[in-house]
Amino acid sequence: MRSLPVAAFSLRGSLVIGTDSGEWLSLDAGDSLAPIASTGPISDAVEHGDGTLSVACWVPVLKQLRGGTWTELVLSAPATALAVTPRGLVIADTTGGLSLLAGSSRVPVQELTSPEPILGLVTVDDGLVVLGASGSVEVTSWPGSEGGLVPVHTGSIGRAHAIFPGLRHGTAVVAGARGVGVLERQRLVSVTTDLGDRISGVAVFGERGRAFLYADSGEAWIVDEGLARPARVRLGDAKVAGAAPGTDGTVLAWTTDGVLHVVGHDGASWRITEGGVVLALPEPNQIRGSIAIHWSATGGTRVTRGHVAWN
Repeated sequence: MRSLPVAAFSLRGSLVIGTDSGEWLSLDAGDSLAPIASTGPISDAVEHGDGTLSVACWVPVLKQLRGGTWTELVLSAPATALAVTPRGLVIADTTGGLSLLAGSSRVPVQELTSPEPILGLVTVDDGLVVLGASGSVEVTSWPGSEGGLVPVHTGSIGRAHAIFPGLRHGTAVVAGARGVGVLERQRLVSVTTDLGDRISGVAVFGERGRAFLYADSGEAWIVDEGLARPARVRLGDAKVAGAAPGTDGTVLAWTTDGVLHVVGHDGASWRITEGGVVLALPEPNQIRGSIAIHWSATGGTRVTRGHVAWN
């Protein structure tokens, strides 16, 4: 398979990898990859925590993977974003609709409508943070309780382009054209404009109240929840391409030269492996360890497992 891996999920100990063309692979107990049925290009994908993966596919169909088999649910419009909440799966679509797929129901019920298409959802407590196509940010207590969409003023960070889970429970991180802010309830409680280019990803260091932020430029920083005194992180001479939380309070970060690093909350880092790494995630069911996903245009996708003795 020559398409580029863009997503990886651990489903009760097994690993599935999705590509930019919507092809999927599964990893067995060793390091062998086997193809599973394609979904077509994906707009979002979320893991439910019970071995189920839900995938939105830019068509009015939601696909769900469980036990190696895909099932389909027909939607009223193409889904653009998904979020797992205590009440069930929330589906945002191209019309601005927000629908809830609860329990064993096979029919999503639309309960809220935004005036524009929704590009991102983040679960906060029992409610949601919503990112609109124009850069608008809204919050709601739904589906945990009744409540509409309440706009959040984000002028201090410029037009918002991404939202991420926050550094602690009940918060989210909002990235804008001029800066980044921590959202709590209905307002930005902390803001920094010292991080230069647009922030493209956030990975939290477990329960330590710190996070690894990286930008479109490939620069990276460690910040606390107050966003005070960001500390620059350098991983060799290469730029950061992506990051994911580890299971032991660290972060896994891979760079544009295909090297995977483990980063501590104090900025210390170790190289784990190299050779075209494009994704990584923690080894399932282990306190330490990682799975690196390698890719090349000629060789396709392969997987290696690594272990770091953290001191």
